[in-house]
Amino acid sequence: MAHASITRWAVAACFLLAALFPSRTPAAENTPAPFSYAWKIVFRGEEIGHALSRFSYRDSGGELYLVEAGTREFSTGFAGMAISFSQVTNVVWDQSGLMETYVSRSAVGGRKTEGRAERRADGAVSWKLISEGEVKERLFSPEEFDYTDGDRFLTRLGPGTEPRTFRILSLGRGKVVSITYRFVGREIIEIGDTRIEASRVAMEGPGVDGTLSIDDLGIALGFTMEMFFGDFSFIPTGRQ
Repeated sequence: MAHASITRWAVAACFLLAALFPSRTPAAENTPAPFSYAWKIVFRGEEIGHALSRFSYRDSGGELYLVEAGTREFSTGFAGMAISFSQVTNVVWDQSGLMETYVSRSAVGGRKTEGRAERRADGAVSWKLISEGEVKERLFSPEEFDYTDGDRFLTRLGPGTEPRTFRILSLGRGKVVSITYRFVGREIIEIGDTRIEASRVAMEGPGVDGTLSIDDLGIALGFTMEMFFGDFSFIPTGRQ
């Protein structure tokens, strides 16, 4: 049970990281492209892996789309069991920060899983998960959720805003959960010699209690999730 619980949570955490990037697309002339961020993955104070996301911009018919290609890997031991996880993601966002397409290929131990999601013109999201030959798929109508966890909406929180609860469609699990987000305050994040001002946002919901650090462009610079068996964090180590 412990192995299953931490594995499910770790997968959810990595899907979450894949979703935490710009909630709005700045003008191309004001934003370096391509660019990348790197993180170390820490569990209970011990570094267990790494993550890297590379971003580029794509002009399509005069509209600028942000594209992310990400990789995440970690391995650790827990309760006498070895746990390994790897993931490759590709995400495309439109100018408003909504996820257009999402593809994830991951492996937990020897079990491989592929997830796909696509937003349709009417706002509905088609979702598919393929694992060990088993296929799950569903179409979520826009009335069923407020955002997906692949949408960029957290920059809407700032000084003076009240906590907000949203119905979030989890792209990793294909379920809608209610998560409450609360603006905590401003902070300075140091990444090497670079200092970046960011907003700290607390979130609370099923399996996602923790805090996020988000810069003024909507990029999640890192997060810490609080679990009964120890904290799990993504800590920024580099930006290029």
